[in-house]
Amino acid sequence: PIPYKIFTIAAGVFNINIFTFIFASFIGRGMRFLLEGLMIFYLGDSAKYIISNYFEYITIGVALFIIIIYVLYRNLKKQNIIKMNFAKYRINLVNKFTKFHNKYRIVDQTAFYVYTTIVLSIFALFVFMELTEDNFIHQNYSFDFYVLNQILPIRNEYLNSFFKAVTTLGNFESIFTVSIVAIVYMVNNNHKRFAKFFAMNITLVWVFNEVLKAIFKRPRPDVIYRLVEAKGYSYPSGHAMISLAFALVFVYYLHELNKNKNIFTWFTIILALIIGISRVYLGVHYITDVLSGWAVAIIYFTTSILIYKNIKTS
Repeated sequence: PIPYKIFTIAAGVFNINIFTFIFASFIGRGMRFLLEGLMIFYLGDSAKYIISNYFEYITIGVALFIIIIYVLYRNLKKQNIIKMNFAKYRINLVNKFTKFHNKYRIVDQTAFYVYTTIVLSIFALFVFMELTEDNFIHQNYSFDFYVLNQILPIRNEYLNSFFKAVTTLGNFESIFTVSIVAIVYMVNNNHKRFAKFFAMNITLVWVFNEVLKAIFKRPRPDVIYRLVEAKGYSYPSGHAMISLAFALVFVYYLHELNKNKNIFTWFTIILALIIGISRVYLGVHYITDVLSGWAVAIIYFTTSILIYKNIKTS
């Protein structure tokens, strides 16, 4: 998403080794064009629209996915869940990266998290605005129907049962029950202040979702696609938005407690994402409904956390 000229000029300004620059460019540009080629190969004509409108987001998404996999691997390795020794395969580049990391790790972590949160919130806002523009101004639904048509052939009895079970975890009854359990847990651990914050956020994000649905009034996919019953409007997905917001706030709570429960953290977030995906598989939401729900959940979470931290320190 960043113009390549910036990197070429910066490489000259900072006297980057020419071979290092060529190697890095080969990997970076190669991955970009490989991704474009794969999209054209598998998506055909619709790839042009996706590349023109969403390629920046896809690029950032792939980069974030790689970072998440790397962080997950590091955490699992640190807990001796993955026991692999790559010491003998280390090369100069890895040593340099480690030295760079150790040198700058003293940067204030609070500022790092604050700025990261702001950037993530802005990115999510751009995603939501782009999806909203396509759906309600350009009225371009090709991506939605392409995804739905890809799902129909892979439906089977086992996947139907799995996603029907998963999607119930995002229902009002399930979220309400789990929220009560979480609040009781927080109160019993003398975290009444965060329990109030948690309860208020789960309630407000639900209300916010209903307000957005009432504003956009997008009908759900046709009944011929649906495997379960669903009422109300479609955009953004309530299951996707509320489940991810719940997961992010609860994970933040664990982080505040300095609980080293990385597996549980990842499980909570991944489960929230699967709940969103289940809505598309079951035919009660379009893929852009789910993507917008996730985007709004991130915006809501980052904003509420910044407000909470500001009130906490004031």
